[in-house]
Amino acid sequence: MKNAMAVVMALGLALPLWAQDLSPQALNELLQARKEGKAHFVLVDVRTPQEYRAGYIEGTDLLLPLQILEDRYTLLLDSLKVDPEKDTVIVYCRSGRRAGVAKKVLEGKGFRHVFNGGGILQWTRAGFKLAVPASSP
Repeated sequence: MKNAMAVVMALGLALPLWAQDLSPQALNELLQARKEGKAHFVLVDVRTPQEYRAGYIEGTDLLLPLQILEDRYTLLLDSLKVDPEKDTVIVYCRSGRRAGVAKKVLEGKGFRHVFNGGGILQWTRAGFKLAVPASSP
């Protein structure tokens, strides 16, 4: 996978929001670029399954709640074939706080390109819609 942060920097989309590395607009641009094959990254929701069922960002690759991230981070390696040295992982939650914690956990596990995508609250405030799963994760 290519480093999606290069796309963010090239487009000037990264905004320094408290714990957030990417604005909703930047994340949306990255998702669009990924659909066009111009960006490669993994988008991880670190909220609870109940929160996920209420709505998630379309394009989410994995639900990996923060409560189990420390023990189950290998799902990124095994299921999604993420290379911690090369691949980009973007995490999000409700407000960006848990995503900030998840970012630190993953960095502690050797992931080099982890970004806090903020939260569902910022996403919806920016006018972007949520997808709703057809079935429970």
